[in-house]
Amino acid sequence: YGGETRTPIAGPRLHADRGATTQFVRDAEPLLEYLQAHQGTAMYLVASADRDVARYAILQTNEPVIATGGFNGNDPVLSTTRLAGLVNNGAVRFFVLEETSRESNRAAQWIIQNCQPLPKTAWQPRPASSDKEAKGIVSPLYDCSPGQGSGLAPAPSPLHRPPEVT
Repeated sequence: YGGETRTPIAGPRLHADRGATTQFVRDAEPLLEYLQAHQGTAMYLVASADRDVARYAILQTNEPVIATGGFNGNDPVLSTTRLAGLVNNGAVRFFVLEETSRESNRAAQWIIQNCQPLPKTAWQPRPASSDKEAKGIVSPLYDCSPGQGSGLAPAPSPLHRPPEVT
């Protein structure tokens, strides 16, 4: 009922949708451009614990995306062994981590320890005003280039994108 029993409402509540804010889109558009330009042969565009980033990336690019945090960002969707396999096989290169997942999720801890954080200036060419910053994308982007993993055994089946024919 949308939180109000006197006026039943079906569907999502748009005013609480961070993915529709101007600040979010301001950050998401150059992030997606950066990810697509640097994706290489990785099967997944990005793996994100931030569900708004994952949803926006899927809807805007139609590329496969991994939602690493499950419903609330803290669910252990990937084991560290599986995560290392995906990285070592080159199936996924980029990760967006929310602060809550960085504190409590083992996969997020693995990413922090084994991957390179990218400064926001690498993918966000436009400066943002500080008062709007909190409503945009503030989660850090990590680059887990193939071979940068912890040396754990690769996942059972490599997931590579076939070379595109131009």
